[in-house]
Amino acid sequence: MTEPTESLIEYPSEFPIKIMGVMQDAFAQTIVEVVSLHDPTFDASKMQMRPSSQGNYLALTVTVYATSREQLDNLYRELSSHPMVKMVL
Repeated sequence: MTEPTESLIEYPSEFPIKIMGVMQDAFAQTIVEVVSLHDPTFDASKMQMRPSSQGNYLALTVTVYATSREQLDNLYRELSSHPMVKMVL
């Protein structure tokens, strides 16, 4: 069994994160701003966007340059607690 402090991710590495939220004008731009705070090298042009079949939700896939577990934990915490975000995977 792995210790909680051990990580299965090697750092630094490219790390994809899926973020889902209600379809609204500012959602993608807001997520870009949050992600950029944690990864200044983040390239928004590589972000993938997929609307739900009904068009009510938007799924974003962002790929961050992960340098530490702390960085990823902080990013997940901020995204998960954001009022526009419904789910982070």
